[in-house]
Amino acid sequence: MTLCYREEMAEDAATRVVATQAWFIKANEDLREAEFVLTATPPFIASSLFHSEQAVEKAAKGFLTWHDQVFRTDDLEQLRTLCVGIDASMADVLKEIEYLTEYAFRFRYPNDLADPTFEQATETLRFAARVVGAILARVVADAHGSSAAQN
Repeated sequence: MTLCYREEMAEDAATRVVATQAWFIKANEDLREAEFVLTATPPFIASSLFHSEQAVEKAAKGFLTWHDQVFRTDDLEQLRTLCVGIDASMADVLKEIEYLTEYAFRFRYPNDLADPTFEQATETLRFAARVVGAILARVVADAHGSSAAQN
């Protein structure tokens, strides 16, 4: 498994904006894929769950990148801790994300677990979309606040 991490901070504001934007573009792609694979016949339910988890992970990394926070983990709970360390109100945004953690691996390999349901995938996708949107809204609000303070 490849670990996605940041070991250094952005050299300038423009680089930070581009890097942050890249994480949110990838998060959006994961949300789109999570939705798209559910339209197949039969739907790719496990794949949808995986991409919903990935979208939230990438949005959290976008938030951390925006705040020049180094991270060396793909674990949602560790990412949540880092985000809350920057902005305590992120605890509300990221509450209950721990249930997504298992979707990063649970259905990616053969196992004897019960197959996930279509309803589980659609509910998870809606949850992930709300979380990604809320994280992005925090970054946008912060960016507007930063630019207003500079003017």
